[in-house]
Amino acid sequence: SVSMSDDFVSITKKDGTVTSFAIGSKAVISTSSFSGVSSTAIGTTGILGLKSDGTVAVSSSDTDLTSAVGEWKNIKYIAAYGKTYVAADASGKVYGTGDNTYNQYEATATASASSSTTKLDSPKNIKTDLTTGNLSIKWDSVDNASYYKVSVTGLDEIKAASNSTSIPTTSLENGKEYTISIVACSDKPETHPDSDAATTTYTYKTLSVKLDAPSNVTGHAYTNEGVSEFIIDWDAVANADFYTVSIQGGPDQTFTSNEAVISLDHTNITESTTTINVQITAGSNSTAYTVSDTTKVALGYKVNKKSVTISYKTEDGKTAGTAQTLLLAYGKYKASAYLPKDLPAGLVLDNTAESFEVTSATETFSFKVIQNPGV
Repeated sequence: SVSMSDDFVSITKKDGTVTSFAIGSKAVISTSSFSGVSSTAIGTTGILGLKSDGTVAVSSSDTDLTSAVGEWKNIKYIAAYGKTYVAADASGKVYGTGDNTYNQYEATATASASSSTTKLDSPKNIKTDLTTGNLSIKWDSVDNASYYKVSVTGLDEIKAASNSTSIPTTSLENGKEYTISIVACSDKPETHPDSDAATTTYTYKTLSVKLDAPSNVTGHAYTNEGVSEFIIDWDAVANADFYTVSIQGGPDQTFTSNEAVISLDHTNITESTTTINVQITAGSNSTAYTVSDTTKVALGYKVNKKSVTISYKTEDGKTAGTAQTLLLAYGKYKASAYLPKDLPAGLVLDNTAESFEVTSATETFSFKVIQNPGV
């Protein structure tokens, strides 16, 4: 909050401290000693600060002012104008010091705490507990407290109905030290003024959880028009953003889904290879999670060849030639690569881009040939 006079400005911060400024050539009235202040009042010769315990802080070179204000207790409101400084207690009775030309207050009155007033004890035994999502703060409950005001450096004040509260870790900065301040409060401040603040410091360090290792890893080979690949699948890992995969000790490759398609070109894998060694780790882009343990498996590898018959027929349906060969299962091949040597001269594929895919135990394919139009 902000208070202002003709000569000074004061700003009361959420943490109860006050910063003051002078307007024009006036010397600044320092409020650096103020703490636990909820509001201020500015006069000609001093600045008052109302504290949560009902007392009033004062900064002034006027010893009469500081002496009088130092006696004020159980105060709810303060005000100042010129050289007049006044305060009111919970019952509405007005006290003051300084210029009383217009009888703003009773000149002989002094404010004091009621005999029935008992200030609340400060919270004790503050403890913290950290999870990946929240920082929990707990303390011993205070007799006669109705609620608690919890302040953490740089964050909005929290009003807690019980002796615990929590803060999302997304509001905290890794490695930063925070001051935690707790004040016990009553719904009847006239009999139980707020306690002094209990404080502790806490340094936040991001809590990381190791991701689960990938499981249920399977794989199979695939050949597509001369390009050999090995497809690997596994169960998705909770909170993983990516996976690092390598085969046969080769370089790591990163995938964002739970499937990897890896080329077998330029590897030491041949038709005589029977197993492929696979390594997979799960990773996250969040600092809340660390890389999983590496899953290592040996997957069976078998070059599965199928018997294929390819016939080439003329436009009238007559067979012009036939080719028989063994080809890798699940592979895709170009028909032009298997034209028989005994194909009559002058015949060519009607569609040179045609291809076929081997999928079953025995395959038969037929393609149309035509007379080469260029002959």
